[in-house]
Amino acid sequence: MFCYGTDGLNYYRERSQRVSGKDVRHTVRVVAPPVTEPVTIQEAKAHLNIGQSDDTHDDELFAIIAAARGEWERDTSTALITRTLEHRLPRWIDVIRLTVRPVIAVSSVTYFDADSAE
Repeated sequence: MFCYGTDGLNYYRERSQRVSGKDVRHTVRVVAPPVTEPVTIQEAKAHLNIGQSDDTHDDELFAIIAAARGEWERDTSTALITRTLEHRLPRWIDVIRLTVRPVIAVSSVTYFDADSAE
């Protein structure tokens, strides 16, 4: 399910793009994770009818929210919260389809030739 050599926590599911009759695998890694979650602890407590002053479940709720967001994002390749990703391809292709959406900005593109020179 996840990229080779990872535990899956900082990677999205590999995707392939068909180029000249061959599959080109995309590897996407989280460089800077989200700083917030799409659902707050307060919103989760309200939904679950837990009193706002009851903080005995806050750590567990936070972990569940983060896990649910992460699973959704990996399964759908849709980012719910802004973060920085590194998108790697094994070779240069003319048209690159970024596999995680939406894309807000591309900050750099680095190409390494056959001799591993940038």
